Amino acid sequence: MTKKNAPSVVPTPMTQMAQKALYLSHFTPSMMQPDTLQHMLVQRQPLIDACCDDVVHSVTTRAKHHYLFVGPRGIGKTHLISLLHHRLSTSKEIQERGLIAWMREEEWGVTSFFELVLRILRTLDQQAPALGIAAQTAPLYELTLKQAESQGTSLLLEVLGNKTLVVLMENLDDLFDQLGDAGQRQFRAFIQNHPQLVLVATTPALFAGVSLQKSPFYGFFDIQALKELSLEDVVDLLKKIAVERGDSALTEFMETRKARARIRAVHHLAEGNPRIYVILAQFLSREALDELVQAVMHTLDELTPYYQARMKELSGQQRKIVEYLVSYRGAAPVKQIAKACFITPQTCSGQLRQLREKRYVHSIEAGRESFYELTDPLMRLCMEVKQQRGEPVGLLVESLRIWYAEAELREGLDRAEGKREVDEHHGSGERIFNALAEPAVSAEFEKIVLRVMQAASAWKRTGDEKHLLVLPREERALAVNLKTD
Repeated sequence: MTKKNAPSVVPTPMTQMAQKALYLSHFTPSMMQPDTLQHMLVQRQPLIDACCDDVVHSVTTRAKHHYLFVGPRGIGKTHLISLLHHRLSTSKEIQERGLIAWMREEEWGVTSFFELVLRILRTLDQQAPALGIAAQTAPLYELTLKQAESQGTSLLLEVLGNKTLVVLMENLDDLFDQLGDAGQRQFRAFIQNHPQLVLVATTPALFAGVSLQKSPFYGFFDIQALKELSLEDVVDLLKKIAVERGDSALTEFMETRKARARIRAVHHLAEGNPRIYVILAQFLSREALDELVQAVMHTLDELTPYYQARMKELSGQQRKIVEYLVSYRGAAPVKQIAKACFITPQTCSGQLRQLREKRYVHSIEAGRESFYELTDPLMRLCMEVKQQRGEPVGLLVESLRIWYAEAELREGLDRAEGKREVDEHHGSGERIFNALAEPAVSAEFEKIVLRVMQAASAWKRTGDEKHLLVLPREERALAVNLKTD
């Protein structure tokens, strides 16, 4: 009996799309292909062009330009570093006159300047084995610490020769914390005495090692605060993700008003954080966009361990303040926060200043008062999920979905009829109560809508923005829409 040849498997469009989606790693951009990284870049092309040009200029001249990218987790720092590494690696000038050491995202155990030198040498050995660095560093472990430090730095200079070393470093705040003041001063002195290093680093927030005037690296970096994505940037990013996935149907759907309404709703929760949208891209299909609540809840579940770790970094008083702002949900003045946390206003002001420097909170000026709220609304939502089993978050997202779907439709009708303003009888009130008629909306959503209406009405009547500050940020945006109708 002869065997029949097994039929060949022809990849389907879905299979190809799934294979492409594997490269869209939302936690490790360094694993993505350079072409994908470039294609997925939005908003920051001028920034990376300027940084790349400055680094090349630093390598080819005596002038040295050092960069520090600052932004919260998920804002796109690793994306920039990964793309910068690729561009520098393919630069003819860098290949001829420079070396690149792309350090690990977390360099644990670097507690001295000497250990930092060893890590840089190890990284160079991994990325350029032809230099034979491993064989030259082995004897260092037989020496005393003082001898090894002297020979290690001499070895690094010998490896460099007349070339310039570009060091790409992530989480610089953690690295400096491990180095301590003595290690930082040694590192700064080495760069000063041997101007053959160019640093490009990242940090989630400014820290004492670069912001205090007495710190060794004060004024050393060109500090670039990464901006959140605008709504248009988000739409652009999601279109690129759809193209990268090879999903032509989704690409077409992204042009519809319905898709824009869903994206606009999520934008109020994600606050322009690129990682959130890449995570949500797992759900981006005609069907999945209608499951917005489940998508956001999945995203919050993935992010919760990160926010729990951030809370552990805070002092007891700072945790108390953050927990109060989570439960209060709006923006609160210092006296109110101090009273709720049983601390003095002076102590509260000092703790809030530190939290603001770490980008946990930000302030809003209203008259002579400063109101404080969490910088990252997803932090509050993640904590609400744990405290209240996710129900309020689900209702919030569903309310935004319904609100914006109807609002976009109303705007389309107005344009079609050539109206310049919404007719009084078809304005905010009818929009809200039409949304309330949706069977999926619970009584809890009615409370949200009435709360927003009351705040918007009070603001419109008095002109006092304090009426808005009692609302969470995402509800505040809805109140602004109401007031402007």
